[in-house]
Parts: sequence; structure tokens; C-alpha cells
Amino acid sequence: MFESRKASISDDIEPKLIRSEFTRELIGLYDTFLMNDELPIDLLLVDPYQKFFMVATDLCIIFESKLDSDNYVALPYVRMIYVLPSRRGIGLQARLLGELTGIADDVGESFAIVADPFVLGGNERELNVYQSIAKLKEHGEEPPEKYMEALVKQTKRFKTAGLTNVKFSHSQITEPYQEFVYISKTEDQAKAEILWENKVDYLIDYKKLENC
Repeated sequence: MFESRKASISDDIEPKLIRSEFTRELIGLYDTFLMNDELPIDLLLVDPYQKFFMVATDLCIIFESKLDSDNYVALPYVRMIYVLPSRRGIGLQARLLGELTGIADDVGESFAIVADPFVLGGNERELNVYQSIAKLKEHGEEPPEKYMEALVKQTKRFKTAGLTNVKFSHSQITEPYQEFVYISKTEDQAKAEILWENKVDYLIDYKKLENC
């Protein structure tokens, strides 16, 4: 968390139900709300100073060993990061990624994330991220006008933060060039080896994306 105000935790949060130590560590670091009570659990995490929010899902992204089909790793998933429009351009997302990778190193657990820029539907003003969250619930998300440009910037930001392009074993919506993982420096060696087995190095197909 970037500043020192004490974050709040929704009364319906039960940390003991969350299997990922990385995800549990986020509770109370940011204002924390339960998005659903079914497995895998989704948490809505809000900067106490209302500059950004993110959604983290408990263990749900699977990586299978290419050498032994019975071995796999399940990782928590940071599936959405949204910075308030008025707070963009000052490196908040990069700083947040740095904080998340630091937590992953502290607890010894890696996490997955996807490069998929979006904007919120609707025309309502966003003076704080709670208004942004209301827009998300009301109108959903959609690709930005210059999706390709935003995607390239985000993938570069991920790589600069130390994230690795990987291929999720069972992805149905995202493409391999969007899929990343931060491999914790203190991750269990056997798990880390499975993650490295799934490393790829995709270049974005500009022709495929030029109409996005």
C-alpha cells in the first residue's frame, strides 16, 4: 500500500477460506471486499486513497508439467487492475506491480496476471474509484479505442516488472501473448520448475490486432 491510512476489511471476509497465502496477504493491505463467496473466491481490493482498484482471485490458474502430467501448480490470479483516469500517467500501475511482486517474494508464492487493457462503459464521471466500481457493475468493461497500443505498453510494463510470458494450461479466453506470471524468487523449486517449463516468448501479432 502506497500510503499509511489503515485499510478496512469487509465483515464477510473469512481469510481461513482463502487457500493462497499471496491472496491472504492482500487482505487489509487494501480496503478489501468479497465479490463472491463461491470457490475460487474473488476479492475486490481498493486503494484506501481511492486511486485504483484491483480484483484478485484465489487459486485458479493451472500450469501443468510438460515432463510429468500428474504434476501441476495452481496460482492466484490478479485478473483486473484499474487506475482512476485522473491518476494515470504517474506510474501507479508500475508501482503496484512492484508491490505485488514484493509480496510474492515475501510469502514464497507466485501469481498469474493477464495483459488485457480495458475501459469502463457508461458516461458517468469518476471522481474516485468507488464511482469507477459502480460503472463497472452497471456497464461492464470494453476494449479501449487504441487497444493494440495499450496492450503493447502493458506487456512491456509487465516484463519491466520482472514478469514472465507463459502459457496457461487451460485458458479459454486469453491468448498466450497476454498470459504472464511472476515467479517468486522464494517459490518452491519444484513449482518454479513447472512454471519455467511453461515459459514462452510470444511477439504480438500486429496484423491480427490492427483492427482492435
